[in-house]
Amino acid sequence: MVTYNVYRDGEKVASDLKEKTYTDTGLEPDTKYEYQVSAENEAGESELSEPIEVTTEPIPVTSVTLSQKTMTLEEGATKTLTATVEPSNATDKTVRYTTSDREIATVSTSGEVRTITGVKAGTATITARAGEQSDVCTVTVKAPPEPDPEPEPEEPEEDA
Repeated sequence: MVTYNVYRDGEKVASDLKEKTYTDTGLEPDTKYEYQVSAENEAGESELSEPIEVTTEPIPVTSVTLSQKTMTLEEGATKTLTATVEPSNATDKTVRYTTSDREIATVSTSGEVRTITGVKAGTATITARAGEQSDVCTVTVKAPPEPDPEPEPEEPEEDA
């Protein structure tokens, strides 16, 4: 009777298989593997087949959630915004931030922290995108309050 052996990246990962199909488990996502097969019977093991390369599927992002859905700040003020990406083992969890109007609000990055800066009064939408998923935060920028007007100097009273 003939059985089959499967080699992944040069290491035997299955032996004595009677079926001509094999499902490998415990593989890393988005990773290339090389497979070869041999047949074995009472006379011994055949030479290995020509290798084939297989790449596992990446784990896609299923959701992006921003720490705030709305934000209000004054011109020149800043606030931070963070995104949570699911699943935590997604292959590429890179989050890209954009603003709908750089003249109203900007996004800057320092490590994992995203800082939103109010530029001038108005409304802008900040979008965080990872893979095919995204979330938005509506930013309202207000003009700073007008300073209290200086009181009019009082006229000195004249002595009569």
